[in-house]
Amino acid sequence: GHRLLLIRGFFPLVEGFPRYIVIVVSLPLLVRVFLF
Repeated sequence: GHRLLLIRGFFPLVEGFPRYIVIVVSLPLLVRVFLF
């Protein structure tokens, strides 16, 4: 129940942001995961 509400509130924010911002934010996290 709560997860569905969070997902429904989260997706509009993702759609509102340009994808390159999401990529720039996620790349450092992915690099840390692969390095460690």
